[in-house]
Amino acid sequence: SYSALHVAKQNDRPVWSLVNPPGTNSERQLFVYRGTELDTWIVGTRLGVGDTNDPSEISAELAEAPWHVSEPCTDTQDGRPVGSLALVADPLVCLQSMSEERFSEIRSIWRRTFGACSTRVANAPKVVEVSGFPEPLDVLNGRLERRPQAWNWRPAWHRLEQPAVFLYRDAADSKWVLGLALGEGHQRLAHVYTGLENPACGLVWEVDCLGKWMSYLPATVRSLDATRRSSTG
Repeated sequence: SYSALHVAKQNDRPVWSLVNPPGTNSERQLFVYRGTELDTWIVGTRLGVGDTNDPSEISAELAEAPWHVSEPCTDTQDGRPVGSLALVADPLVCLQSMSEERFSEIRSIWRRTFGACSTRVANAPKVVEVSGFPEPLDVLNGRLERRPQAWNWRPAWHRLEQPAVFLYRDAADSKWVLGLALGEGHQRLAHVYTGLENPACGLVWEVDCLGKWMSYLPATVRSLDATRRSSTG
C-alpha cells in the first residue's frame, strides 16, 4: 500500500504528516520532521525534539541513507541497560519525493479500491466460527459476526460480547489476523498468510510459540453461513 505525506511548516523547517488511504486505520499518525535535540530528520508518531524515546527512524539527511531505526537493546551496549532504545542502521529505509501527478494517480487507485470495499463486505460470510486454539489462546474460540464497515479495505469480524476478538486483514494485505483489537496486524495472537478473500474456509492458523510462529493444526476458522444453508435445506 502507498503512504504519502503532506507538507506543513514548523520551526522554519518543512514537516510532513502521513496521509491514510480511505478505509484504513485513520487513527494512525506519523510525522517526518527535523529534530532539534539530535539535529537530524525524524520519522515518529508525534512531533517533538527528536530524542530516541519516540522516533521509529532517524537520519542526518532527508533523502540519503543510512536511516537508523530505534530498537530495544537485547544486551548491554555502551553502558545502556537491556530494553533501552538504541539506534541501529537500516539500509532498507529510504524516503523519496513524489510529484503531484503521481500522488493524484495513487489517490485514484485508493478511490477505486475503496469503492470495492462494500462489495467485499456484502459477499463475506455474516458469521464465522473460530475453533481449536489451546489455552491461553482459547479466548479466540467462538463465533464472530461481520462488521458493517471494512477494515484495511477488507471485511472484518468481531465478537460483540467481552472479551472482544477481531478477525481482519492486516495493513500490508499479506495475511488475516486474530487479535483483541483492530489495527495494522502487528499486535496479533494468530495469523494465516493467504491471498484468499475469505479466511473462513478451514485454513490452518499459526500461533506464536516461544517467539517462533508455527502452524497449529486444530486452529481454524470456518463460515457458519454454509452450515446454516445446508441445515435449512
